Amino acid sequence: RYPVTLDLPPDLTGSWIVRADLGGGVTELQIVRAALHAPETYDVTVDMLFTRGELGQRFLATNTWTLLDGRLCEGNPRLLPPDAPVPATRQCSKVREKHAAAVVLDHPENGAWKLSRPLAGDYDAFHAVVLRDLDALRAAELTWRGFRGAFLPLGDRAAAVTTARKGPGRYVPDTNAVRMNWRPLTCGDRTQCVADVGYWVESDGASFTAHAFLDSDGDGASAEYIATADLPARRQTDPNVR
Repeated sequence: RYPVTLDLPPDLTGSWIVRADLGGGVTELQIVRAALHAPETYDVTVDMLFTRGELGQRFLATNTWTLLDGRLCEGNPRLLPPDAPVPATRQCSKVREKHAAAVVLDHPENGAWKLSRPLAGDYDAFHAVVLRDLDALRAAELTWRGFRGAFLPLGDRAAAVTTARKGPGRYVPDTNAVRMNWRPLTCGDRTQCVADVGYWVESDGASFTAHAFLDSDGDGASAEYIATADLPARRQTDPNVR
């Protein structure tokens, strides 16, 4: 008999959270989802939310990770928008620590960065964006009624729920959303942006109820928010649904 030490690579399959303080009041939150493609090779999707106060921007990147000799090596990510490959910010990072709940990587130029298994509260920043977006949609409806005398419907429930279940992707504006000059706040002044929230406004012209659906943790259960002409955005589903 003799002792054997196996230095196995961590299993990166599943979801991870990465947080960063970029300075100037700007924070970055990433939801990283990795799927095993081949031995020690993963297909990766990174959902990035940058926030500064009430402002935010949302991007989605796809990439490949390969574990090689104790290092995690990235390819060049493809970023949405603008739908093009961009130079990788980290080419290869040493796997410094590995645990069931966290992996710490160390790049010689960019320093250490940590991937943690998400907790329920890690998704709350994405839900805060939904509340702001729904309140902005409510304000757009009120403004439109002030000019045109009636509220507008927007989309339908089935499409909104489907959008939430599909996860992050390109935001496709509804015709009436364009008429009201409303878009998710993370779009800024861009017409192309990333969203995973399904919006639906039911209206008879005299009143409206605006709905938003979000499944940020990907468990198949969507949180629902509503807003009306009389009341601002609020959660309808249990707080534990994220």
